[in-house]
Amino acid sequence: MRFDELDAVDKYDGVWAHASLLHVPRVALPGVLSLVFRALKPGGVHFASFKGGGCEGRDGLGRYFNYLTADEVRAAFRRSAAWDIQAITEYRGRGYEGGQGPWVRITARKPI
Repeated sequence: MRFDELDAVDKYDGVWAHASLLHVPRVALPGVLSLVFRALKPGGVHFASFKGGGCEGRDGLGRYFNYLTADEVRAAFRRSAAWDIQAITEYRGRGYEGGQGPWVRITARKPI
């Protein structure tokens, strides 16, 4: 299922979204994050990673990406729900197309 189709309530202990929410258009991201928040049990954990860069666009293979900065990730989570943000880390990593680039990862918890 796509993330915007998530309709669970207080069901999951964790939601792992490594290199998947980076394909959600930036305007839709807070809404998707609110669905993830709703789907988590109280105390549930969410991990997500995004390619960094602060823009939207297509990669060399034509795939859409929402390239977020750490501040943009933080802002999207804050707009979506009452997340307890545990950590936001910027790092360099590889992409499917083989190059190195900036990445942002976040770990957040739904309060108990």
